[in-house]
Amino acid sequence: MIRTLLIVLSLVFSITVFSQGKPCPAGKKHYERAGKYLQARDWKNALEELRRLQAKCPNFGEAYAIAGDIYAEFGKYDSAFANYERAIMANPNMEPTIYYLAGKTAFHIGEYDKAIKYLERFLQEPNLPPIIKEKAKKYLSNAKVAKDLVQNPVPFDPKNLGPNVNSKFSEYLPALTADEKTLIFTRRLSRDGFMVNEDFYISTRREDGTWTPARPIGPPINTPQNEGAQTISPDGRTIYFTGCNRKDGYGSCDIYVTQRIGNRWTKPVNLGPPINTQYWESQPFISPDGRVLFFVSNRPGGLGGRDIWYSIKQEDGTWSEPKNIGLPINTTEDDFSPFIHTDGRTLYFASEGHPGMGKADIFVSRLGEDGKWNSPKNLGYPINTENEESSLIVSASGRWAYFASDRLGGYGGMDLYVFELYEEARPTPVTYVKGKVLDAETGRPIQATLELINLNTGKLVSQTVSDPMTGEFLLSLPSGEDYGLHAAAKGYLFHSEHFSLHDSLAFKPYTLNIKLNPIKEGSSTILKNIFFKFDSYELTEESKHELDKLVRFLKDNPTVKIEIAGHTDDVGTHEYNMTLSEKRAKSVYDYLISQGISPERLTYKGYGFTKPLVRDTTDEARAMNRRTEIIIIEK
Repeated sequence: MIRTLLIVLSLVFSITVFSQGKPCPAGKKHYERAGKYLQARDWKNALEELRRLQAKCPNFGEAYAIAGDIYAEFGKYDSAFANYERAIMANPNMEPTIYYLAGKTAFHIGEYDKAIKYLERFLQEPNLPPIIKEKAKKYLSNAKVAKDLVQNPVPFDPKNLGPNVNSKFSEYLPALTADEKTLIFTRRLSRDGFMVNEDFYISTRREDGTWTPARPIGPPINTPQNEGAQTISPDGRTIYFTGCNRKDGYGSCDIYVTQRIGNRWTKPVNLGPPINTQYWESQPFISPDGRVLFFVSNRPGGLGGRDIWYSIKQEDGTWSEPKNIGLPINTTEDDFSPFIHTDGRTLYFASEGHPGMGKADIFVSRLGEDGKWNSPKNLGYPINTENEESSLIVSASGRWAYFASDRLGGYGGMDLYVFELYEEARPTPVTYVKGKVLDAETGRPIQATLELINLNTGKLVSQTVSDPMTGEFLLSLPSGEDYGLHAAAKGYLFHSEHFSLHDSLAFKPYTLNIKLNPIKEGSSTILKNIFFKFDSYELTEESKHELDKLVRFLKDNPTVKIEIAGHTDDVGTHEYNMTLSEKRAKSVYDYLISQGISPERLTYKGYGFTKPLVRDTTDEARAMNRRTEIIIIEK
């Protein structure tokens, strides 16, 4: 900081004072004393002498310029700007850099019209040094953007999360599960004004919407060292976080992971190379499907400053060589605090490089169909201000945003707040399915692999493993798509579910207890993602993934023989439905044979409407009765 100050003082004091004249006689002694204090780096007394010099020689602009430099270096931009502006009034022909400094400090205190005025004046000067010229252009661009943002404010009404979450200490960096019931955040503990430790705290939402008293997440995650910058998986069972200066570290700060099994967290593990390096890695965020880890690093190969990077989890569980997320997200300045919404397509992040209100603003970008991020949009004023904003997260529903602030009216230091995010800045609404995977016969919990597939694209949306101690799972469901959910475990028939979210944007969560049938004669399962064209036995393209799951099951269990059973609803004659159901069962039979399954292991039969699941004439009941089922006839 002092080095920067001396550079500025050398520029303004030496050039202006010694080249452009002396103070009035009455101020001579204060001028000389100020010079000595500046050389001794005694800023307090230097300012006092400069104030006396200003009183004796009110038209000596250089005294105001030097005072402005001192105030600016220590972040007192309001006092700095007042002095710079007074210097210009006293001597408009002062060294041109004074206009840059006045414009810069005017920007920092929200005086955007004056910032534009002084920066434009500065840029009219010929032969400006390229570096300072580019900085002036950036401040001018930011001032114009900020002025427009202030003139067009967005809806913003933050509410403090209350004393059960916030305390006399600072709370920040919130993380939220997809069901919005578990909140994890960092609390900075201090004593006598000095930081003692940073630890994770956890709170759960009650049915009435209030939060339970926050409690430390405890060991082995919390330690006598600092923990911070955490992200939690949508199901609340995996946490990635930052640990600094640890014995097992690779650099100043590294990324660690811990998992919850039952009610206990595993010992955190350093992710190691290639995620962690000798440089600074922090602020991890895991994608909703658990396969992409975003983080912030100052490692070589970036665009400048701190950049957002990402790594992809491989089939063997290792992480790929990280890649820079690149343009248009990263800039030559600091870009940080990435948050990918559970829709998998909306990115919120903080940046000092994109045009904005001040130190750092929060921006939103969306992933296009071409796989590229679109141009970031500033979230607007007063969400963003001339102060630094960062670490914003958005609920799965897309309606609520959480952030930390030291605004007036809090409980002490930084507090956590929530506000309703305005419509244009919201992501795609996301709901979720949660429940347990159980043995159909014994009711005991099963550790099963669950996959959510977009049936229209065939792409894996997310994957998880149910808790081996409780059988619990949670998966996010972005709206507007058709999904197939598959649960599988060794020794069991797989189970499938279907979710069609085209007609509902409501945040409607699903609760589902999945009961897996052991592989034995007579066990059966309904293939809920097998579809036929209307009034036809031709399989649709959306059926392919479930059919391939059945192929994989049969290849993994080579001694199993099955019957493929086709069923219809009650519309049509008995003879027609018997024929249609048999032809549909044979279509599945033919597909399995085409994929290498021996015909000796397969039989098929049509049952028409002779075995309905529900005896009703509603559309919902008829849809349930139209089904394809497999039955094990030999193990």
